[in-house]
Amino acid sequence: MADRHMALGVLVHATGSHPASWLKSTAPKSASTDIEYFRGLAQLAESGLMDLFFIADTPAARTEKLDAYSRYPHFMNCFEPITLLSALAGSTKHIGLGATASASFYEPYNIARLFVSLDRISHGRAGWNVVTSANDFAARNFSLDKLPPHDQRYARTREFFDVVAKL
Repeated sequence: MADRHMALGVLVHATGSHPASWLKSTAPKSASTDIEYFRGLAQLAESGLMDLFFIADTPAARTEKLDAYSRYPHFMNCFEPITLLSALAGSTKHIGLGATASASFYEPYNIARLFVSLDRISHGRAGWNVVTSANDFAARNFSLDKLPPHDQRYARTREFFDVVAKL
């Protein structure tokens, strides 16, 4: 039987995955905007032999239920992930650095430039989670009432990805 390897990654939310985790008295109060906190998380993940340090993202500010969303730092008060991962690249040596970036709200050149920069800074450890965005919060953040239909977004994303890869 051939040797097999399971790739393991960590999906990072500064205050934890549960929306109320940041309210716990032991939760770091400024974790979502503390580079040293993220640096420690990335180094911990790398020392634990994780293969990927991943940050999910949405290009959206919440515009409804603000009484709830404004209290959760993950949605309203956090670093832009590609910038954050570029800052973490110098504090890690082996772990992959991945982030979500929406093909619906970037231009191919911008995505290519951002991820090539991260890839060069990290010496080949950049990863892009290609998404089309999944909610109308993002659409409204870009002067649209709602997202285009699913099939239209995915057709655009296939072409978008090909252009980014060529760039």
